[in-house]
Amino acid sequence: MIKLSEFLLTTQDVRWLFRNITKLRKPFHLVRIFILIAWLLITRFVLLFNYELAIFSSYLLSMILWKIDSRLSIGLGILCLTLIPLCEFLSRINIFIYGDTLSEYLAVYAFYFLSIGVIVQLSEFFNPDIAKIK
Repeated sequence: MIKLSEFLLTTQDVRWLFRNITKLRKPFHLVRIFILIAWLLITRFVLLFNYELAIFSSYLLSMILWKIDSRLSIGLGILCLTLIPLCEFLSRINIFIYGDTLSEYLAVYAFYFLSIGVIVQLSEFFNPDIAKIK
């Protein structure tokens, strides 16, 4: 039977993340961090990507390297989607002047996060060992 907690980011997942964040000091994690920083610099300065694309491609690489669950990226995408109407509302009643511009950026970020979530879910589907939350 499929439980709802398999599709949502729960407090148990957040506790697991904070409990395992201290393991990043191991040598193979330092190599991954070096690869990630090198990828960020190459995409920005050699391939001349804009900052957003360089950061989101590095985010995708980090999701794959550290085997982070895809629900995090999808949750961030849904958060961006829920903030769009709030920014639009605040700009319409003249409280937040740049609400229209921010809502456009949030829509793009939501697309990036949801796309990354789908890519990671496909990698989890074809390799089930990737998403093991203990």
